[in-house]
Amino acid sequence: MLLVALPVLVIVLMIVYQLSRHVELGLFCLLFVELYKYSLGAEQGVFGSLHLDPLDGIMICLILAGLIRTVQRLKRLNSTRLVAFAVLLLFALSLVRGVISNGFFAAANESRSYAAVLIALLYFLDAPADDKSMKRYVWMYVCFGAALCVVAVLATLGLPVGSYAYFRGSEEGLQVTAETGRYLPSAAAGAIAIAGFLSLALPRQGKWTMVIRQLPFVFFAAAIYLRHRTVWMVLLVGSLSLLPLHGRLFRRLLPVFLVAVTITAGLAVYGTDIQGVASADQFSDSATNSDTWIWRVNGWLALLQGDDRNAASALIGKSMGSGYWRVDPQSGRTVTVGTHNEYLMQYLRVGSVGLGLLLWLFLRPLAKLWRYTRIDPDEIYPSTSAWAAILIMMLVYGVTYTIDVSIYPLFGIANALMHRLRAAEWSAAFVEEEDWRSGAMLGFADSTRGV
Repeated sequence: MLLVALPVLVIVLMIVYQLSRHVELGLFCLLFVELYKYSLGAEQGVFGSLHLDPLDGIMICLILAGLIRTVQRLKRLNSTRLVAFAVLLLFALSLVRGVISNGFFAAANESRSYAAVLIALLYFLDAPADDKSMKRYVWMYVCFGAALCVVAVLATLGLPVGSYAYFRGSEEGLQVTAETGRYLPSAAAGAIAIAGFLSLALPRQGKWTMVIRQLPFVFFAAAIYLRHRTVWMVLLVGSLSLLPLHGRLFRRLLPVFLVAVTITAGLAVYGTDIQGVASADQFSDSATNSDTWIWRVNGWLALLQGDDRNAASALIGKSMGSGYWRVDPQSGRTVTVGTHNEYLMQYLRVGSVGLGLLLWLFLRPLAKLWRYTRIDPDEIYPSTSAWAAILIMMLVYGVTYTIDVSIYPLFGIANALMHRLRAAEWSAAFVEEEDWRSGAMLGFADSTRGV
């Protein structure tokens, strides 16, 4: 075992080193593993008492690479990094308390749910934000969304991919998939919606012009067809945010949205007799069934009103590994699954202080991107307004689901974009001041030439 473990450790360290140097590589690995999990599922391997799948492995590598990147930038602290350090400190405190009170494995198992935000804060918060890097990020997400659409089509045709593969081993997940007929989980549909907004803003020149023009129709139709109400709301809010942000992009969005709705409605009405195609009844149930919403709200209230709540837990959260058990008042059953709410999940473990700091890291780049869109809506590839809309969509998505690890990197990249825009403003202000000084000196020289 030692002979096997040593070269494996060397390979892992080499991978971590390369990931710490190349953020594009880290994002590619993360999206590739996520796509593999959505396509074929991922069986967990047993290493001693640990159960890890490929996604766990790449997340551990990204966290280690993020620690290296963070240490390298300690000399260049700014307000964003200080706030991120405060959130990480609260998380570490919750983890240590959880190991002491609940045991190592309980705390470590629950901490997996927080790997996405840890990767965003440690690894992607200071990602390169130059034009070349931004193009790579955008096209990775566009290709990721296109691949997910292919997986959804294959699932519709009856192949055991998509939700069936993703929830393999989970009886509840398989039951929900069978009842609703949703071929991809909500997180995958949300990624497709984000890819739709990015493709909508892509430049319409070059040899791929015809393909680029069709991508928004495909992405929006797929996101609507997958029948996740949260994703429907995300699409609606993201679309409405473009109205005051970027009128030209909103006018481009309207026909895309109408065609996507028409295609979905046609499939619902005329595709009922086709095996695998969602029926009108399923669409009607997705639009009108309020049971899951009531179940979520009851669970949130139960978690917020628990007997173990006190002033300390309200400020800095409960210990990691405490679980999310509550009693459903409708069925009387004990529920132990996650919170289905990003903000409540963060509140329970890092408290109101940590949640407030995390929201500050969301809202600050959103405000910067929103303001800069009025100045130059096309400054950031593919569109400054598209990035602002995506942040809004992420905030809305977090109300009824936890934000997925494939989406959270956009939060870190948005903070990196904010610092790029601030640097551009400072540079422009400096040039303007230098021009003013030069003009003033020339004027002074002209005024004294006659004397």
